[in-house]
Amino acid sequence: MTRTPFSHIIDTDTRYGKLKAPDLEHDLIGRFLDYYGEWAFNEVRFCASLLEDGARVLDIGAFIGTFGLGVASLRRLSSLCAVEGNPELVPFLNANVALASHHPETTVINAIVAPKNYEVHGHYGQEENLGSTSFVYDEATADIPDDVPAKATLTLTELREENGPFDLIKIDAEGMEYAILKDDQNFVATGNSLIWIECNEEISSLDCADLLLGLGLQLHYFAFPAHNLENHRGQTAPLMPWAYEAGLLASRNQSIPELDETLSRNLCILKKISTREELRRALWETPRWAPEEWPMTAKSSHLAAMASRQVLKQSYETFLNDETGSGDGKSGASFQKPSGQNPQLSDVQQNRLEKAEESLEFARTLALERLEELQKADLHTQELEAALKEARDLLHEARETEADIRRQLEQTQEGLRQAQELAYERLNALEQAEQMREEASQTELALRQRLEQTEEGLHQAQELAYERLSALELADEHREEAARTELDLRKRLAQTEAGLAEAQKLAFERLDALNQMTK
Repeated sequence: MTRTPFSHIIDTDTRYGKLKAPDLEHDLIGRFLDYYGEWAFNEVRFCASLLEDGARVLDIGAFIGTFGLGVASLRRLSSLCAVEGNPELVPFLNANVALASHHPETTVINAIVAPKNYEVHGHYGQEENLGSTSFVYDEATADIPDDVPAKATLTLTELREENGPFDLIKIDAEGMEYAILKDDQNFVATGNSLIWIECNEEISSLDCADLLLGLGLQLHYFAFPAHNLENHRGQTAPLMPWAYEAGLLASRNQSIPELDETLSRNLCILKKISTREELRRALWETPRWAPEEWPMTAKSSHLAAMASRQVLKQSYETFLNDETGSGDGKSGASFQKPSGQNPQLSDVQQNRLEKAEESLEFARTLALERLEELQKADLHTQELEAALKEARDLLHEARETEADIRRQLEQTQEGLRQAQELAYERLNALEQAEQMREEASQTELALRQRLEQTEEGLHQAQELAYERLSALELADEHREEAARTELDLRKRLAQTEAGLAEAQKLAFERLDALNQMTK
């Protein structure tokens, strides 16, 4: 099937940032991005709710990047590997990764994911819908020239080994999901990656469920309307009322949460799938198309599904029924009103039987391998138990030793505390002694200065004493000389007095003589 050539390229602001999108005359996803500012965002929200920050995502069938970049807008991804088989879309994918407001370390690969030696043919499943590109080999179209030039193929195993590991592997391969998973079934059976695959109203989707359930995985069916009631642009009028897309989530040990309030409010559907028949029933009860006048409400979703089947003149007995041949096993468009006419499949039951036998043989081989691994694990467990007992004994001894060490440590710490206190006391004493030494040094200096002053004073006093002693000696000499002089004077005085007494006596005698003479 051919497509209308590109009319122009659109740049549009979206939930993921500015995107470049192919705008065919009526391209489906281009119209949605232009009208809503998003594409399948409820699918993105559901898958992102399963991941933690730092997750690694593989996006097979990346188209122009809306899924991977959408998840990256809700979770801080460690890495994103985007694989797209259509070379016409890869320039858009590269440009959008560069333009997106949120994107982790991203690897873009232009390759078709398929088993080795798988014959691929590139065709558009619908006109004016680049998202319907399919590389499934079909004998009916094998001689028709390819619409899309086929690139070299890569297997899922090669992608994992070169770019993994991955926490989430999303596969939207337009009918090749079964072949991709079957080719890497050893990993699918034992790995811990979440696997998210497109689930259309096709027998191949039921086959995928059989394969995944047979490998021991848990399955959940998630369906969401094309019209997101809480879309980025706030559009209220749906482009395609009651058109639903769906996917299958395969997990091993992960806990799958219930729908959050937003997804429930947006009329999403989540069901646990345990059998092929349960998936067929879930697909049957999912609205796919309804007239525009039917209101989109939670209460009317089941009614819309049943009524749309009546409008399309479909019955559950013939819906995806191997015996009636309903469903052609090829990729179809969920958003296109079905014609109700499906070509008959040749040897459908035989094909199913062969697939079942292959799955059973693989399961038997895997079971034997696991049994051998369990036996080895049992022996290893016994060895581990013995080692564990020995380790417990060692641990007991270690704990006792630890208790002794703790006691010694406490004693050591107490000794250190006392030593520290003593050291502080001695340090204080040393500081005081140092202070006293400084004071003594200052006192000694002052005494030395005073001693020098005293010695100087003594020297001066000694000189003065010597001078005074000399003066005293001289004074003594003068005193002795004075004494001698005094003695002489006293002698002279005594002689003088004696002379005076004699002179007086003589005078009196002369006076008396005169008196007598005068008489």
